[in-house]
Amino acid sequence: MLNRAVLMAFGYGLAMLASVTSAAQPDAAYLDGGPSKVGVILLHGRHGGRGHAKSPVMNPLRIAIHERLGFHTLSLNYPQTPGSRSAEEELVHFPAAYQQIDAAIAFLTQEKGVTQIYLMGHSLGALISTSYLAKNSASAIK
Repeated sequence: MLNRAVLMAFGYGLAMLASVTSAAQPDAAYLDGGPSKVGVILLHGRHGGRGHAKSPVMNPLRIAIHERLGFHTLSLNYPQTPGSRSAEEELVHFPAAYQQIDAAIAFLTQEKGVTQIYLMGHSLGALISTSYLAKNSASAIK
């Protein structure tokens, strides 16, 4: 009887460990804010092509926020249409960008203990940010 109870407790412990999830760092340029409970997710503008987490607009802002305020900063890479000429051509990529934002939120909250998150965008990044917030009104993002 005791062995069965021990096995059940062991099995329960393994089940609990299996249910613990971790959030991987998303495809982004990240600066660790150490003990800070504040994180800033930045989204770049349209450059025609994939990536640009270290864009000439967002990268200096990301670095300054980290250095001057000590916050965690994450500048996301999100899919784009190479050579696109308008924001309308990028609408097809918004769901993937939303997934990147969700991954960034999970990473900051689960892995870094962040409790307050700000979402900032430039140009197309601002459009994605406001669209995300409109679709996720219950989000903890400011």
